[in-house]
Amino acid sequence: MFDYDHFDLSDVLSSMNFEENMLRVLKIFLEDGYVIKEEDIRDYYHFERSNDFLRFMLENYHGTLSKNTIKDVLLDCDNIPFPDLAAHACKNLKFDHDEIIDILFNFDEDNILNYKYFFEMVETDYMDEDEFREILNYIPEKAYRFAKRWFNRLDSEALMNIWEDYYEGLEEGEVMNFYYKGTNNNESYEVAINDIKEGLTGDPRVDMAYLKMQTDKYKDHKFSKEIIREIARMIYALLPEEKKREMNETISKNEEGFDVKIEKCKYLIYKKQIKEALPILEKMIEEVEITQPFEDDAVTEYYSFSEVMEELIFRTTFESRKEIRRCPTNLSGLYFLYGNALFDIGRMDEAKNALEKARRWNPVDTSIGFEYAEVFKKVGDIETFYEETMKVHPFIFLYRDLARFYRNLGYYYTEKEDYKVAVCCYMYSAQFEKSELVPAELYYIIRKSGTDYQPGIEEITEYFKKNDIPELVDENILKIAYTMGADAKENGNKDMIAYFWGIFAEFIDDEEVIKTLVELKSGR
Repeated sequence: MFDYDHFDLSDVLSSMNFEENMLRVLKIFLEDGYVIKEEDIRDYYHFERSNDFLRFMLENYHGTLSKNTIKDVLLDCDNIPFPDLAAHACKNLKFDHDEIIDILFNFDEDNILNYKYFFEMVETDYMDEDEFREILNYIPEKAYRFAKRWFNRLDSEALMNIWEDYYEGLEEGEVMNFYYKGTNNNESYEVAINDIKEGLTGDPRVDMAYLKMQTDKYKDHKFSKEIIREIARMIYALLPEEKKREMNETISKNEEGFDVKIEKCKYLIYKKQIKEALPILEKMIEEVEITQPFEDDAVTEYYSFSEVMEELIFRTTFESRKEIRRCPTNLSGLYFLYGNALFDIGRMDEAKNALEKARRWNPVDTSIGFEYAEVFKKVGDIETFYEETMKVHPFIFLYRDLARFYRNLGYYYTEKEDYKVAVCCYMYSAQFEKSELVPAELYYIIRKSGTDYQPGIEEITEYFKKNDIPELVDENILKIAYTMGADAKENGNKDMIAYFWGIFAEFIDDEEVIKTLVELKSGR
C-alpha cells in the first residue's frame, strides 16, 4: 500500500482538468487506503463542475466529516445542488432549527423538488412549536404539500396555531381537513409509489427484480403493508399471460371451494339442519378472521359487493378518501348466512353481530339490511325495526326489495295501530310483488280495526306524503341506472345496456329505453 503520510492530494487533483478524472483518481486512492480529510472537502469543493465530487464525499464519507464542515460547504452554495444529501446530513447530524433555516435559505425556490427531498428526510421531533413555526416562514407556499409529513407530530390545536398565519381565510373545518389529508391519508404512500414507478424500465425481467428489491426497501415504511400490496400488483402485471392464467385458475379453484361450502350451508339451512350448517360456517369464519386476507389499510378499503349496481350505489352514497377494491371472496354472504342460521335458532345477539359484520363487507346489500331489521322485529324493538327498514331504501333497485320495504312499513304501522297507513303500505307493495303475507296481514287488520278499508291511489299518495314514505326507489338509483345504460349504449356494450336499463325500465316508462331493450331481446 502506498505511503500517504506525506501525500498531498491537492497536488494531484489540482492538476486535473475534468472532475470525472478527479473522482476516478480519488476512488483509486481511497480503495488503496487513503483516509479522506476534511480539508479535501473544503479545498476541492470550489473546483468547477464539482457537484459530483461533493456528492461523492457526502454519500460515502459524511460519517467521518464534522457537522461544521458539512454545514460550511452547504452554505457556501448559491443554490444547493442536491437537497437529498443536504437533508440526509441535517437528519444524521441533527441540525437545529437555525441551521435548517440557513440551509433552506440557500435552496432554489423555483426548484420545488428541492423541498420534496428535504421534507421527506428531515425530522423535527426535537423542535418545539415556535421553532417549527419559524421554519415554515422559509418554505414557499407552493412547497407546503411536501411538508405535510411534518404535521404527524402535531396535535390539531398546534396545527391550528401554526396554520392560521398562512390560511387566515379558511374555516376551521377546512384547515382540519387539510390536517387530516396531510397526516392520515396516503401522501407518503403516493410519494413512495411514484418513486417506485419512476424506477421501472419497461423491461419485465429487469423490473421484476427491481420490484422485489423494493419490497425489502420499504418493509419498515409507515405504509409498508400498503406499498408492498401495490408492488405485488405491479409484479402481477409483469407476469406472462400464461403465469397469470395459472394464478387465476388457482384462485378460482379456492373460490370454488368456498362457494361450494356456502351452497351446502344454504341447503342445510333451508332443510332446517342448522346444527349441521353452523360448524361449517364457523370454521370458514375462523379461517377468514385469522388470515384477514382483505384487511383494510391506510389507502385501500375492501368490500364484497354482489353485483356491479351495488358497487356504484356505494361509491355514489358514501364518501371515502381511500381506494375501493372488491375482494373476490363473498365475505358478506358468509356472515349473512351465518347470521341467518343464528336467527333461526333464536341466538339473536350473535345473529345481530354476524349481520353487522356482513353489512361491513357490503353496506348496500338490501338482503343484509332487511335481515338486520328483522332481528329488532323479533325482539320487539319496533322503532329500531322501522329505522333500519328506512335505512335500506336508498339501496333498493329491485322490485322484490321495494315490495318488502312496503311490507315492513305495513307491519310497523299495524303495530302502531295506524291501520289506514298500514293498509296503504300493504296494498302498494302488491304492485311490485305478490306475497301470501299481504292478504293475511290485511285480514288481521280488518279483524283488529273492524273496518275493511280500501284506499285509492290518491289516498295512498296522501298518506305516504304525511308519513314521509317514498313512493318509488331513490332518485340516485334511477340516475345511476339510466346514465350507465346510456354509456353502455354509446360504447356498444349490449350486456351492460340490458343490465342497467333493465333496472331503469322496472320503474320508469321511457320510450327510448323500452325500444332499446326490445331490440336487444329480439337480437337486433
